[in-house]
Amino acid sequence: MSDGDPNKDSSKAKKPGRFARHSRIVKEIYAEPRSLGGHVRDGFIAVWLAHGAGFYGLGWICTFVVLEVNTFGGELAQSEGVAEFVGGQFIEYVIRVGFLSFVNSILAAIWPVYLLQWLSGYGILVLVGGYLAFERLLRPVVENRFPELRAARQAADARKLDKQEKRQKKKARNQRPNDQ
Repeated sequence: MSDGDPNKDSSKAKKPGRFARHSRIVKEIYAEPRSLGGHVRDGFIAVWLAHGAGFYGLGWICTFVVLEVNTFGGELAQSEGVAEFVGGQFIEYVIRVGFLSFVNSILAAIWPVYLLQWLSGYGILVLVGGYLAFERLLRPVVENRFPELRAARQAADARKLDKQEKRQKKKARNQRPNDQ
């Protein structure tokens, strides 16, 4: 089938690239500045969902934001003027943003190590206390505010249960004596 075929399955349509997607979002924000908050919210939710929608994901997001702000601030301090800074940011976006964000993503993934290094022995207490506080106090508030996080957690729990059931069935089949 050709690309112009109206009978072609649209569910397999190619997703727009990063530049096209970001360009569309910038145009939307330019046309309606109030939409910025929604785009930022959607971005954070998507990243949090990608990292488990829990305490670890929240730590990942916080660490990533700190790393990106530090990178951005360092570049701002090194630039000699607004035009150089904006031009540098555009070039970085086009060429290096993938690499720098990848590095910051890797560093954000090991955020508990940073916490332990920063707080030494108390880091374990802060991690455990933070986890318990998140699960008991913050998770219900967050999931009421962002129902998609609750849905993602419930879907993940259902997948885990399904996987456990399949393992148990397989184990039971393998333990049955042969009827030969």
